[in-house]
Amino acid sequence: MEKELKTKLQIANAMKELCKKQPLGSVTVKDIIFACDINRSTFYYHFPDKHGLMEWIFQNDITSHFIKARERLWVNNTEHLLSVFHDDRSFYSQAVKSDMRDTFEVLLFQATYVKAKEFFDAISEKAKEQPERYEFAARFYSYAFTGMYMEYISGGAKNDPAKEAAKFYDLIDPYFSRTIQHYFSVAET
Repeated sequence: MEKELKTKLQIANAMKELCKKQPLGSVTVKDIIFACDINRSTFYYHFPDKHGLMEWIFQNDITSHFIKARERLWVNNTEHLLSVFHDDRSFYSQAVKSDMRDTFEVLLFQATYVKAKEFFDAISEKAKEQPERYEFAARFYSYAFTGMYMEYISGGAKNDPAKEAAKFYDLIDPYFSRTIQHYFSVAET
């Protein structure tokens, strides 16, 4: 399994590096296998096509830098994820302009949705007692964060991730925990 992951990461990194030199749309499987010094069958063993590779990159980056993040503070998780987009901005800024935009946005939404629920669970014992409000709040914050991430990437992911995360923090954090606790303590009408 470790060798398989290593090969997938090698292929993914080659794709990202190629995007620094040429447009994403012109990157071919042939370019990728040449950059990796692997044979065609190795690529197709791991991925069905270039789109499959891109989806794996999205999922892997989001999972390893956001979902699996041990940080309890959401602002630190946000900074980790923004750092990925910043470090690989050539790839991501092109990806969100490609036919893979919707796939990426859905995966990003799903990740922020999971993180929102984790956060609610950590700060409010009453969150799960109100499933409709719980789901609504998770969707609300997930749409907001996903939209901001997409805007950051669409703008070229040029700004310092720490400063961007601080904007999130300054807007939401001073009252966020209290707002969520209040939201779940108010009875549904």
